Amino acid sequence: MDHISVATITRLDELSNLRDEVSRLEAKRKEVLDEIVIDLAPQIKAVNEVYDEEREALQSEIHELDNLIKDSVGNLIKGTVKGEFLMAVYSKPRVTWDGSGLLGYMVAHPEIKAFKRVGKPSVSIRRV
Repeated sequence: MDHISVATITRLDELSNLRDEVSRLEAKRKEVLDEIVIDLAPQIKAVNEVYDEEREALQSEIHELDNLIKDSVGNLIKGTVKGEFLMAVYSKPRVTWDGSGLLGYMVAHPEIKAFKRVGKPSVSIRRV
């Protein structure tokens, strides 16, 4: 194994350890807060009950109005509309291509290869 791979493995292990430390710290914080909240739980529940119903009604109105605006702007106006505090920004539909279909087509028509672009690779860090 080369030096770069060994160094990367070491960094991955260090990253995992740091993430574990954050998780332990968050668990400890939650434990302390849970102890405090136990005494306040009945009061918190009462306050939430008072406001939840009204909030849900407002959220329903927001959702309905949001959909009406998006439908109107997207299907009828087809342009950006600006209000005093908000604006509905219209974006033209995206054009996509069937990549695997084009690769097959490129076999028979190599001249389209000139239009092929390959981006940079990406790296995601995941749990093993």
